[in-house]
Parts: sequence; structure tokens; C-alpha cells
Amino acid sequence: MHSPPPPALVRREARYSEPRVLRRALYSWAFNKRAWESEPSAEWQHALDWMKRHSLPVSDGLQEHSNRLIEESMQEWSRRSEDSSPNG
Repeated sequence: MHSPPPPALVRREARYSEPRVLRRALYSWAFNKRAWESEPSAEWQHALDWMKRHSLPVSDGLQEHSNRLIEESMQEWSRRSEDSSPNG
């Protein structure tokens, strides 16, 4: 079985002009609870605001992943059913 692709946080066509700034803002502030004690820099705040506007709903990725798991399970069930049939 293959592993699913990593979930996307933003729409495919969305491109932030300074990806390093966005990555630093996410890792150093947004995903770092201890950093929340202070406000992000103006540069990071701009990147975080962009992320908020372009983020995909979490449920989008979950639905796609769930559908893929269901499909793979059905294929496996079908394969096992054929293997265990008297004529198979």
C-alpha cells in the first residue's frame, strides 16, 4: 500500500511572494505556542494574514484521504473475495 501525499495547507495556485518568511512565521510563531506570548513581527503578521486568506479547510484534506482509504479497502476486499472463491 502506498502512503498518501502530505496534506496541502493552501490552494495549489496560491504562492506567497517570500516563502522563507512564510515558513519562518509558521514554524517560529504560529506552530510554537510559547511564542504566542509576544506579537509576531510585522513581516510575519503579513505572512500569517496571507496564510489565513489562502488556507484550505482542514475537512477538504480529510475527505480526500478518507475517500482514498475507503477505495483501497474496497479493492483489497474485492481481491481477497476473488482469491477465496471456489473457482478462484
